[in-house]
Amino acid sequence: MREASGTTPVTRRDLARLRLASQRLVGERCSSPAEAVRWMACMQGQDLPGVLESVALRSLGPDGGPATISDVRAALADGSVVRSWPMRGTLHLVPGEDLGWMVGVAAGRSRSA
Repeated sequence: MREASGTTPVTRRDLARLRLASQRLVGERCSSPAEAVRWMACMQGQDLPGVLESVALRSLGPDGGPATISDVRAALADGSVVRSWPMRGTLHLVPGEDLGWMVGVAAGRSRSA
């Protein structure tokens, strides 16, 4: 990496750690599965077992410990997380409160395709 004058160089290792932290795969977890999905804006959900695990890895359960797949399923059941086709005809998990505007933004492109 090139160093700008007066700055400390950022290594590839630093960038990798920052990426993992920003995706909540290391460090602080989100307070709930719904918050994890909100943090990511949406998560591709074609493979349901995979996306359930991905959300659980990033969040805490109601007891304050690591979330389980059952906790993520509970968020789907209560509507705080929704599995839908907001864009590209691909299943995603999205925050329940954001589904309407996401579909509105992406619907024209999906219809024209």
